[in-house]
Amino acid sequence: MDRKILTALFICLTVTAGAVNIQTHYASLEGKAGAELFNALMALGQNHTKLSYDKIRADKIKIDIINGNVVDIYSNCSFVPNDYCGSGTYGECSCYNREHLVPRSWWAKTTDDYDTYALNSDLVHVFPTDYLANSQRGNNPLDNVVSNSWTNNAGARLGRSEHFGNVTAFEVPDEYKGDVARVYFYVVTTYRNVQLNLANGGRQMFSFSGGVSTFTSAARQLMLQWAEQDPISDKEIKRNNDIHNKQGNRNPFIDLPDLYRYLWGDKINQPYHLPTGLYLVEELNFSIETEGLNLTITTPSEQMVAIYDITGQVVYMQNVDEAATTISLPRQGLYLVQVGKQTTKIIVQ
Repeated sequence: MDRKILTALFICLTVTAGAVNIQTHYASLEGKAGAELFNALMALGQNHTKLSYDKIRADKIKIDIINGNVVDIYSNCSFVPNDYCGSGTYGECSCYNREHLVPRSWWAKTTDDYDTYALNSDLVHVFPTDYLANSQRGNNPLDNVVSNSWTNNAGARLGRSEHFGNVTAFEVPDEYKGDVARVYFYVVTTYRNVQLNLANGGRQMFSFSGGVSTFTSAARQLMLQWAEQDPISDKEIKRNNDIHNKQGNRNPFIDLPDLYRYLWGDKINQPYHLPTGLYLVEELNFSIETEGLNLTITTPSEQMVAIYDITGQVVYMQNVDEAATTISLPRQGLYLVQVGKQTTKIIVQ
């Protein structure tokens, strides 16, 4: 084929971003048990980018959105990203806000302390939820509820606790019980050096001794029950991948489904061994199209895009959303394109 015709052709490629190799990512866990395994998980979890609290709203961070709708773990309300609550009081399904699954009063002494903790903006445990359901949950412990005082359209309930005696508890919908349990597994390992029981609610869920937070016996029983009742879902896997692209770490209890058994279940204190064979988790698909000196990038969610020329000079760097973004390149040649944490080479002719 004539070279002039070839270079004039429209070039389109789809890049499947490099997957996460589980054996490599979690190599520090191999063969460990007991306190060593807990400490390895804490080091792994805390090695992430601390985001600003303002940035982690669903309408800004662009996670917890599927087919244009915000995924709410407390209700069946239908929200679009712009339905974020302002100041004021709202009824059911009016708007959504941010929910810390492990409430801030449990680990921060005052409101001024919030931003001193990475836990405040850790996406793994911050979810969009219906304003009213979030208000009903408050700082109450999580549990199965045996007598309702409030319920909603998804089956979330507030009422008398099954496991914690004569206290009020909040029960999440059945569809998300496993999701919540795996978040709590992450928090009590990643932040085991943070006191998580400064207030009521937290005192039912966690104990703190020797500088280490652990589950109370009743909370451990509950979290094991919920994890087994509700297996890992595609939504959890997608969210885990999205969080990795935003803050650089993962929830290992989603990637390694039986890990919790070695910490709190029937294999406690046995050495943990990573799965064998090729075990990959895909992070991100994105497409790049070039025509002349124009390069168009399409991503499934908001991502940081950086383009470098062959000398290492930055040609382009900024966040792009899920819509197609067209960038004009200065000249023909070889370029390095970085989308999120993934990099590929493009030759523009």
